[in-house]
Amino acid sequence: MPPNDEDGNSLTAKTGPPLLSQGIQELAELSARMDSRIQSSRLAILAPDLGSIGLGRMGQAYREMAPDSNKEAKAFKTLADARAWLEK
Repeated sequence: MPPNDEDGNSLTAKTGPPLLSQGIQELAELSARMDSRIQSSRLAILAPDLGSIGLGRMGQAYREMAPDSNKEAKAFKTLADARAWLEK
């Protein structure tokens, strides 16, 4: 069974068409607008290969710059590292 967060959302990688910088920025801004205004939380981005980790860190940076962001995002190469950070 794939790992899930406390809300039952899958923690496994999603696949689809490649995202360009603009698409990553738009996705970060959209997801920031959906953040809870009541409680901050964390988002682990699992990016196991070199290309993915760069894109994940780009998403992390765009999310940090989004004015509506109330969620700390961080990219990780391993599921173990991502889980350890989420459980802090």
